[in-house]
Amino acid sequence: MGFLVAVIVAAVAILLVWRRGRQVLAQRVSPTVAEQWWHARQASNQIAVTATIVVALLAGHRALWLLPALWVALTAVWFAARRPLYGETWGFARYLSWQLRVIAVIAGPPLLVVIAPVVVDAAGSAWAVATGAIALLVAVHLLGSRRLAVSLLQAEPLDAGGIPTFSHLAAEVTARSTAPEPELLCTEVTGGRWVNALAIAHRTSPAVVFSRPLLEALDPRQLAAIYAHEVAHLEHFTPRLLRIRAVVLCTLAVLALALVPVGRLLVELPSWAPVAWLAAGLITIAVAQARHREQETACDRRAVELCGDAEALAAALIILHELNLLPRRMEQSQDVALTHPSLARRLQAIRASADAKTPPQSSLPFRVVGARDGQFVLLEDERITWFEGIPETADRTPDSLRRAASSSRSFAYDELTELRVRARARGPKELVAVDRSGTRRVIPIADDTVGPLQAVLDEVDSRLGSLRLPALLVPFAHGGVAIRVMAVSGALLGMAVPGRSAIMVTLLLAAAWPRVPALAAATAAIVTGALLQLIRPSFGWGPQTTGTVTTLMVLVGFMLGASAFARARMAPDERGRHTGLVLGVLGAWLGLTWGLVSLATWAAGGEMFRVSSLRVAVAGSPTALILEVALTVTLLVNPKHAMRAAAAVMVLLITLTLWIGSAGSRDRVSRGLFAIPHEGGRVCRLAVPGRGGWVSCPPSGVGLSIRLWALRVETLTEPTR
Repeated sequence: MGFLVAVIVAAVAILLVWRRGRQVLAQRVSPTVAEQWWHARQASNQIAVTATIVVALLAGHRALWLLPALWVALTAVWFAARRPLYGETWGFARYLSWQLRVIAVIAGPPLLVVIAPVVVDAAGSAWAVATGAIALLVAVHLLGSRRLAVSLLQAEPLDAGGIPTFSHLAAEVTARSTAPEPELLCTEVTGGRWVNALAIAHRTSPAVVFSRPLLEALDPRQLAAIYAHEVAHLEHFTPRLLRIRAVVLCTLAVLALALVPVGRLLVELPSWAPVAWLAAGLITIAVAQARHREQETACDRRAVELCGDAEALAAALIILHELNLLPRRMEQSQDVALTHPSLARRLQAIRASADAKTPPQSSLPFRVVGARDGQFVLLEDERITWFEGIPETADRTPDSLRRAASSSRSFAYDELTELRVRARARGPKELVAVDRSGTRRVIPIADDTVGPLQAVLDEVDSRLGSLRLPALLVPFAHGGVAIRVMAVSGALLGMAVPGRSAIMVTLLLAAAWPRVPALAAATAAIVTGALLQLIRPSFGWGPQTTGTVTTLMVLVGFMLGASAFARARMAPDERGRHTGLVLGVLGAWLGLTWGLVSLATWAAGGEMFRVSSLRVAVAGSPTALILEVALTVTLLVNPKHAMRAAAAVMVLLITLTLWIGSAGSRDRVSRGLFAIPHEGGRVCRLAVPGRGGWVSCPPSGVGLSIRLWALRVETLTEPTR
């Protein structure tokens, strides 16, 4: 059954990715096709990763062949949309081979180190696999990393003499640089459109690889600027740094591949250790990406110094983004999580380093007419202004707009952290602005406005402010693939712990809608579930299994909590604007839970049995408690005072729920269950052996309660008060 569900999930994922690609392909003549393509790529990546997790968990050993088949099928349906969109002529086999080779060159060794313990753990013959892999990895990295990279890219020496101006400019860049002179190489990428350049660092013989489409797209000045950027990368990788990296990578490789066999030999290695290594490695790679992002900005600035032509570098980057269908501007939470800054941020840094705040020709002021009646946006030299309620008969000059508007809001550019055009496969095109407090303003715009507006935004990009995050929080700022994967994984883990329905509902909500309230609620739910699992393990699990499940749940909770905190730092308005959905879903589920508990309690019989049934229901299935904790945290995240007051009420409800399921509640219920009625006006007084006290009968003589079975009964003629 599990394998059948895995196959169905894989088929649905393939269909959804195919549909995303076809939607963008239908809009390929749109001026916002790059934004739509990027949005479709992000959504398809999330679908692919989610399907991968489900298949890996449900398919068992068959996942060894089902997962590669799924990945190849997803790549094929995506390639079916990419090929006509990019105007490529190569076949799928060559495209797939090229993508794998580029990944191997850029990130091959770190990825191998991260997944090594999981592979060795699944291999069976751990010592043989570990020894062979360590020897191969060390030999390849130390002896032939450059040669292997050049071979994988199929690069050949570039005849720089065929581009005389470029040869002269490149020589000037090399003369100004402190790095060894690199060898110039070219990779043909026959039939494809990989428009890029790549620096291959080496202690004695570095290289810079240009793709043939890049050489054909840029003029000599722009090529020299890109070459200066790659040389700046080579300056960063000094011989000392390369030696340190080689030692660190080889050491980590030995530790990763020896973790499972040595751990099994010396100690009882927990089953979750390889997974913990994998998670820690992925987090480390994400943090390293944030540092690489800073290095890209520094290399852009250094490239301006080396080539002395900031506008050539800016023009080259614009062409690269256009040919690769990359959006000029991105949502800030996505922007900070990528290895390269967005084009807008790169242009901002380049022009700031060259003291060129705007291009030579300015198009400001620029008026944007909203797709809805009466809406206008005016971009001026120093600020941007939103106008509402403009009559159709009003003049379109800036002064007339200010006089005719029923309301207006103005921002200096340095008060904004984001100003971009947003486009999806469906829905209107929109101009989006986000200020430093996280407040977002959106205005729909017409399609014919997009092109001129993008050019104007190029001018004002250098004036926007920035919102920085600590490097450790950067990987969690974007609620994308990694966070959704963690949420889905947590939901699957929650299936095996008390209160599973509450955990699954909360985490699936966070996976579908990764905003601050949902992420905070998911963090509270899974951490509460982990604590309950630790206190009372389910299904008779042993200590090791219980520890594994609890550790993984806490790890997921940490990831989701860090994402909630990072997004709250970047977009504070999420705390106040997006609470209703979470409160509605979890509140409805909590009401349904208490309704079912109340119904079961009422059907239990007499008064005492109803009280006992209530206690057993709450203690045995802590769904209500988990939902109450999640709701409380959601209310606390919201900055409004009314929400904080509601959180205090929820704390009282949590206290009541804990007491109902506690030992104190059990003791009080047991006294009623063991009540002994009297006859003929005679009542009983019970002495508890070893306790030194008496249990008294109530004045009504209806009965009296006991706690223990071992009792001595004495008959009295008078009621005892």
